[in-house]
Amino acid sequence: MGVDLRTRYLGLELANPIVPSASTISSRIDNLLRLQEAGAAAVVFQSLFEEQIEHEEIQLHRVMEQGAESFAEATTYLPELEEYNIGPDAYLRHLEASKRELEIPVIGSLNGVSPGGWVRYGKLIEDAGADALELNVYYIAADPQETGAEVEQRYLDLVAAVRQAVRIPLAVKIGPFFSSVANMAVRLVEAGADGLVLFNRFMQPDIDRHTAEDALKLVLAGADVTMMASALFRHGPEHVRTVIDGMAAWLEEHEYHSVQQAKGSLAQINVPDPAAYARANYMEMLVRFTSPFDWRAAPSEPRA
Repeated sequence: MGVDLRTRYLGLELANPIVPSASTISSRIDNLLRLQEAGAAAVVFQSLFEEQIEHEEIQLHRVMEQGAESFAEATTYLPELEEYNIGPDAYLRHLEASKRELEIPVIGSLNGVSPGGWVRYGKLIEDAGADALELNVYYIAADPQETGAEVEQRYLDLVAAVRQAVRIPLAVKIGPFFSSVANMAVRLVEAGADGLVLFNRFMQPDIDRHTAEDALKLVLAGADVTMMASALFRHGPEHVRTVIDGMAAWLEEHEYHSVQQAKGSLAQINVPDPAAYARANYMEMLVRFTSPFDWRAAPSEPRA
């Protein structure tokens, strides 16, 4: 009898916790089929950027203006989005086609900082057949006059607006840069989020080795699923199977019968004082660490 890898995410029943996250790997149906064949439980589509929606609207105005330069500055400010991502209409057509080919859930993704076309395109993504929607809110607080509370309210207003427009499950991807991530998480859920995606880094290109060990750490900490993209770029869609097999082997070796049993077994919520728990782990890490220059690394030599 093998380990039961099933899990639930955003109310969706998934075969395992491994979900390829938003990336351009999803731009081709053959890649999506390879991910499904490798065992991916669901897939998050590459993000449709707010700038793409604005770009489409600006282009429409330019045609209507017939040569007027009303939007010249705006059009030069925007990057050549077609070169690195498909446009809004093509995004929806690709989503519809992918849903016809795939058996696993497909999660749409929107990336931006203001309501703009998010509400409209959130509904269009739902209509295209997406099983859920992920909001990737990426806002750089560059105005020194804007308070932290105002920045947080931007997130909450955006989530509330999209939540009102769509019926499918809604996830919000956030970074670690809030003063109180835990408090913000609660408020996002109150605003309408059905789940949170904790993004590990922004603007720091790197290769994420993303092994079964990495995925297991997140599950043990309490995650419903573990998303991955960098490792798939490096190793290909079939790497999903390597991670799933490694996860199952580790769980069986450590006498876990299912992902549900392992999920959150090391989470702070299971201890009476989470702050003391985190502090104790921090102190243990410092106490146990031994560098080549530490006197404890060579106990036979006299301490200076």
